[in-house]
Amino acid sequence: MGDTHIGCKLGLCPEQVTADFDVTVKQSPAQAVVWKWWREFFDEFVPWATGGDPYLLVHGGDIVDGIHHRATTQITHDEQAMCDIAVDVLTPEVERAAAFAVLAGTPAHAGESWKYERNIAARLGAMRDGKQPLFMEMNYALGDDVVINDMHHVATTGLHHTEPGGMHREMMEQMITAAKAHGRAPDVLLRHHRHRNIHLDGPLHDGRRWHSVAVPGWQLKGPYTWKVGARNHLPHFGGVVVRIKHNPWSANDVELLQYTRSIRPTRAVTITEVGANV
Repeated sequence: MGDTHIGCKLGLCPEQVTADFDVTVKQSPAQAVVWKWWREFFDEFVPWATGGDPYLLVHGGDIVDGIHHRATTQITHDEQAMCDIAVDVLTPEVERAAAFAVLAGTPAHAGESWKYERNIAARLGAMRDGKQPLFMEMNYALGDDVVINDMHHVATTGLHHTEPGGMHREMMEQMITAAKAHGRAPDVLLRHHRHRNIHLDGPLHDGRRWHSVAVPGWQLKGPYTWKVGARNHLPHFGGVVVRIKHNPWSANDVELLQYTRSIRPTRAVTITEVGANV
């Protein structure tokens, strides 16, 4: 999962949080709906999808909203307070997992050199890439057969008919890079950043298949989103569980269990009386 954008008035927020100077902030009605989905995802979906097995929890980046694009949509511009809220929100979910990892998000949100995310990841005991507690890119294996490649960024689009293109292109680039380096191409490619869920797959050989998945986020649409191409899209909320489904006819039968929720389009305004000057 990823793109929680904690600290934003449109990001993931529990019933109430304490910002700087002990100011208490309550969630909005829209945030309450998203928080209900967050609880359903971790309390019901993840235990069901993992079957009670130990699992690695990966946050795909943009943990906090940060101070970006001259925005005033944050509940506070105190970055440390924002990080404190994120640690409080994520700690219960990290404690359930067998291990926890963080991917480097967008510096506009994560801070230059990802200083906010490094702060949060270290406090949550995240896996380390050398001395730093987060990864630019993660390649991790499920058993002996399945390799997963996970990064935050991927090309975005404001057009529905081109939405699959970026995810397909990303997988093809991974395959070509692996071939040139005589390496192993991923079986599953995960990307974040879009706040949209999409799943592509196709055959390889001997029953093997590749999967390319854009993981949904946890943030409602804000002023910046309404300006760019995604203004016509509805955000998706949720996460993905990747498992191996043992199948004697396939070397890597991957099972992708996806939890995705979405808001509805803006309601039409009904005009009941029209004045002479309207």
